[in-house]
Amino acid sequence: TALLAGDLVLARRELLDPKLDNVAEALLWRGVLFARLHDWPVAAKQFLEGRSLLRFYREPFKTRFALLAARASLETDDPGRALRYLNLVRRGKTMDGERTEAAYLRGRALQADGGSAAALVLWERAIKQGTGPARLEAEIARIALLTKQGKMARKDAIAKLESLRFQWRGDDIEFDVLRLLGRIYLANAEYLKEIGRAHV
Repeated sequence: TALLAGDLVLARRELLDPKLDNVAEALLWRGVLFARLHDWPVAAKQFLEGRSLLRFYREPFKTRFALLAARASLETDDPGRALRYLNLVRRGKTMDGERTEAAYLRGRALQADGGSAAALVLWERAIKQGTGPARLEAEIARIALLTKQGKMARKDAIAKLESLRFQWRGDDIEFDVLRLLGRIYLANAEYLKEIGRAHV
């Protein structure tokens, strides 16, 4: 109840009670707790230990938990497990924002396994049809990949990211935009420096 209400301090105190260490359902909820805290290694471990119950959960908890578990797997470099969690997300039975998040995360998992083309298809669909913060996450991921592949000019990437900065403020998405912007600005500065040297 504390976790659902957003009281992470109380939720942590209750869920980390040693008496719950061997209770599979408690381990699953611990995974949710640590995902909310962005402690991805611990979250991934707890989800893994409580995964046997996840498929039997009712909605909306199964989808919400599966998305968090998939994200934890991706943040700990396990795209294969992320895809298995995403397979629990019921197609057509989820909210628009959840479908967008599932597409974004599936794209990340596919990209990590070498499926960049398939990832771009998912992200482009999420950008055009999706809702919620995952739509912006998909756009950031698309820009990063296209820039890396040399299919998007740095100036175009910078313009798009500068625009995104003002669409979502004050959380991890804004930080992701700024981090990618910084990398592109630095790369562009090095490129301009090399051009300058070539003309000396």
